[in-house]
Amino acid sequence: MVERRRWAAAVGVSALLVFGACSSLDTAGGSDESGASSVGRAEDGGSGGGNDLAEVHQMGGAEARSAALVPGLEQSIVKDASLDIEVRGTLPDAVDEAVRIAGDLGGFVLETALEEGKRGSATMRLRIPAGEFERALSDLDDLGEVRREEITGRDVTEEFVDLEARLRNLEAQERVLLSLMDDATTVAASIRVQRQLTPVQLDIERIRGRMRFLEDRTSLATIDLRLAEEGVVVAEEGPIARAFGKARAGFVSVFAGAIVLTGFLVPIALIALVVAVVVRLVWRRVVPTHG
Repeated sequence: MVERRRWAAAVGVSALLVFGACSSLDTAGGSDESGASSVGRAEDGGSGGGNDLAEVHQMGGAEARSAALVPGLEQSIVKDASLDIEVRGTLPDAVDEAVRIAGDLGGFVLETALEEGKRGSATMRLRIPAGEFERALSDLDDLGEVRREEITGRDVTEEFVDLEARLRNLEAQERVLLSLMDDATTVAASIRVQRQLTPVQLDIERIRGRMRFLEDRTSLATIDLRLAEEGVVVAEEGPIARAFGKARAGFVSVFAGAIVLTGFLVPIALIALVVAVVVRLVWRRVVPTHG
């Protein structure tokens, strides 16, 4: 009877130990997955990275998680407005007044299209500091009778938080990879680290570009102003015209991003070419000695 109790107790203790070990493995596996999810591309660069390259992923994941928990981030709103105004006086005077309003509030006129003639209309695009957005709308209303007014706002705070966390993650990886590059003693080791470093640096530049774009859009509100003299009928912009306008703006943004990316890729390509030439020369001198 005593032996049976001892045997039952031993089985119970063994079960507890196995359960605890499984829980620990599950916890460790979860943390490994979270660390590797943000750097899957880096590990595709080739084998031979070793534990040092794996450390890059774990370090970056910790940086990203800590950044996402930082409180006190200001709310970031993209403010846009579209106004159709029938002016009380002459069209040139109304255009000059709109330019003055933008300048007095610390903004500027980005585009102006004025139809010359006794009667006509004009379109303007104003960039106004976000803090002066409501005041600018109020001052522009005084130019005449408002025929149409459309005001929109888009909250991009969450996108800012996500971009900042990803940027911290990538910068942490970049620091470790640069350190590994400095410690590399062979050309093969340098090339292996460079394969990991290049996509990380490209992602850093891409995220920084997106953050600069969002900072511009949130710091300066955009007001599309259409002015018309009394009696002039201005055709309302339809959905197709608005779609073409958005497509044009998207094309310009993508083209600008491609220019930035090209400027970043050219020096990397030159460095890779120099490394390839050095490797080839070293290989030609080493192979005959072994043959």
